[in-house]
Amino acid sequence: MELRGKPDFEKSMQRIEAWFNHEPLERPLVRFAEHNAEFAASRTMAGRTWPNLKARWFDAEYQLDYFVETIRDRTFYVETFPVFWPNLGPNVYSAFHGGELEFGEVTSWIEHIVRHFYV
Repeated sequence: MELRGKPDFEKSMQRIEAWFNHEPLERPLVRFAEHNAEFAASRTMAGRTWPNLKARWFDAEYQLDYFVETIRDRTFYVETFPVFWPNLGPNVYSAFHGGELEFGEVTSWIEHIVRHFYV
């Protein structure tokens, strides 16, 4: 398989598979991505609006388009390659159990559902 921007994809996958199988490697695997707020802010998609941040986070078409835009014309080094991660933030499991997620520009958080009561 050849990926534009990742010409050594097969070699990278062989290294990852060797690591997974506990085979010796000459160096550690290296994977990195620009995912912090300062990078996210630089990759905007003009012309799209939502009534609130939650609507943007749940807009599946936008999330896919945004992902494609973030990997366009990029070169992926070492064992880094594009991975789509439909991320709803660090507390999504709490939301599965009834917590209410609050959404920001680049992360979400939970309003606590367990309260401490003192007698």
